[in-house]
Amino acid sequence: MECVMSDLSDLIGGGGGGSALEATASGTLADGSKVVINSDGTVSKIFEQTAALGTLGSFTTDNAMTLSAAYHEVEQKIVIVYENQSNGNCKAAVGSISGTTITFATPVTISSNTTYSTAIVYDPVQNKMVIAYADGGNNNRGTAVVATVSGTTITLGTPVAFTTSSLYAPNTSAPTRLDAIYYATEQKVVINHILASNTNGGSIVGTVSGTSISFGTAVYFETGQCVQLSSSYNAAADKMFISYLSTSNYGKAIIGTVSGSVISFGTPLTLYSSSSDYIINTYHAAAQRNFVHYRPASGSGSTQSIYSVSGSTITGLNSTSGPTNTQYAGLTYSANGEQVVFAYQNGNDSSRAYYDSYRIVNDVITAVTSSQLSTETSALYLTPIYDPSSGNTLINFKTSTNPNGRSIVAQLEIPTNLTTENYIGISDGAYADGATANVQIVGSVDDAQSGLTAGQSYYVQEDGTIGTTPDTTSVFAGTAVSATKLIVKG
Repeated sequence: MECVMSDLSDLIGGGGGGSALEATASGTLADGSKVVINSDGTVSKIFEQTAALGTLGSFTTDNAMTLSAAYHEVEQKIVIVYENQSNGNCKAAVGSISGTTITFATPVTISSNTTYSTAIVYDPVQNKMVIAYADGGNNNRGTAVVATVSGTTITLGTPVAFTTSSLYAPNTSAPTRLDAIYYATEQKVVINHILASNTNGGSIVGTVSGTSISFGTAVYFETGQCVQLSSSYNAAADKMFISYLSTSNYGKAIIGTVSGSVISFGTPLTLYSSSSDYIINTYHAAAQRNFVHYRPASGSGSTQSIYSVSGSTITGLNSTSGPTNTQYAGLTYSANGEQVVFAYQNGNDSSRAYYDSYRIVNDVITAVTSSQLSTETSALYLTPIYDPSSGNTLINFKTSTNPNGRSIVAQLEIPTNLTTENYIGISDGAYADGATANVQIVGSVDDAQSGLTAGQSYYVQEDGTIGTTPDTTSVFAGTAVSATKLIVKG
């Protein structure tokens, strides 16, 4: 008997025995994390997350309107740009997220002139932000300025006009008439805009150098009517995707290609031939699809569609009905959970602020969460932005109850990544995202557990813990041989 116990002690004493798998970690792994294999051969910890909201706060006491927001990767801050309706000037507020809590520094003035429409984009190579607006002090010409963010401090370069004529002013049905993206492969900023004189929709490429920005020549993709636009960068296709409302407010989309400071366009695709109140889009990085949301003017319903991009060709893949009676809407993509976040004014609930989130798996759109953000009525200018440092989404807006700029952090619901087939074992150490991880698989003994009962069977839970009873997804983890050691399932 002593010999048998000695052999068993040798087996479990070094966390050894059995086999191990080397694989690339997708996301971080802690020592003892329960691990699944992904379809691309990488491994991830088992994880799920419940939806939660932070406390509603304000990014300014100004009467904020025409909001835009971007994330600063190096400073790990969110910068919100807005028009101060009280006196018309343009301001920016820097916010820091910790968990579901957001704090803001005092807003700084970007332009003391009367402005309307705002857009902001981050240039990661130059580590600068570019802020665009219509400058009322210069005949409402499109104007851009380079902003340097250090901590919560913003310093500005010299503003540069990128149009010689006025920009089209926003209105209640189509507030988004100025937008900007970063075109990664060319390391350029693209500002998309609409001219007031002829409602032509166009784009111009900007090059940031230090605190200065210079521009190429504007190219107009729509020389008929363009009343509202939204743009995103499709990283997989290396293209810019613009959705917009054209003649009779029909929805269209077009692909832009940047080479140096020159931009060229494909042929517009009519997405639908009916009048709409708005159309917006974002890029779903995990699915490599553009997600488009629009609301027809003829009814209260809305539609969400996904499109693939190949060269300058746009192909519709799937559509589903969205929430009804929406307005003042915005979209962003949350990499944490791989979901699109749609924030909107809900006309079915006293026009309060709401958000919905959606997954795209195998080109199927699935709703995940829907939540009211505030009890304040008549929410306007809903502007969501993803914060990679916290993995959460900040949603900004104003209301008639409180015209101050309002902000709230949303933690999305993330369904479990555990299935009955993909559990492979337990991480034998801590590994960073992208590192080569060692995973203890069948027959191995993991020694990084706690609170176990020797001889007890344990099951993997959908949140990545283990328990003595199966979860909804029933997966056997293994048998405990001590308080800290578990034989990985056979």
